[in-house]
Amino acid sequence: MVVDSPGYGFTDAPVKLKTLWWKMIQKYLCYGVRLNLILLCVPAHRGIQGQDIKVLEELKHFNKPVHIVLTKVDQVKNNEQLVRTLNETSGITHKYGHFVRPEIHLVCAEHNFGVPDLRSRIGLAFELDHYKENFK
Repeated sequence: MVVDSPGYGFTDAPVKLKTLWWKMIQKYLCYGVRLNLILLCVPAHRGIQGQDIKVLEELKHFNKPVHIVLTKVDQVKNNEQLVRTLNETSGITHKYGHFVRPEIHLVCAEHNFGVPDLRSRIGLAFELDHYKENFK
């Protein structure tokens, strides 16, 4: 099962509702024993910003693997900007090395760019869990 939580940074919703969403997400992260992988999706044309860093700070307390996904890569103006965003993202996430995985996924759902690779990574997370469970 894949769960898509409500957005946090640029979601057009009242602050009270965003706070309620975050509490719901925290409960899920605390009690989601079968939670194998967290995907933190960040628009590539914007890059990791303050709110994303706050979320990473919160996620480090849950001891779950996190993968960064840069979405909407088709909206990045040029290759130099994409390389800059990748470098900045890598530099920020490097500080969270114990739970944020080093690979950064680039995707564009509209053009199916990177989607098969991301699906494979998600599948691998579940296969590893299945393997561990069946061969204890």
